[in-house]
Amino acid sequence: MLNLTEAEVTARSNLRDETKLILGYRLTVLNEEKLGLETVRAVIEVKDHLPERGGGLDRLAERIARTMK
Repeated sequence: MLNLTEAEVTARSNLRDETKLILGYRLTVLNEEKLGLETVRAVIEVKDHLPERGGGLDRLAERIARTMK
């Protein structure tokens, strides 16, 4: 589709990874059980918190992260 060789696509992809242009991929989902990983994931819903100038939500996220340690 791109009229590029596999090596050219790989090289471009690696360059994007190295320059942090791509911050992540969301297509791969690993079976953590088969990998022997024991992880806990949580979704925290924040209600009744208005954004503030100067990073109010960032401060809240930092507070939550500190309590999770």
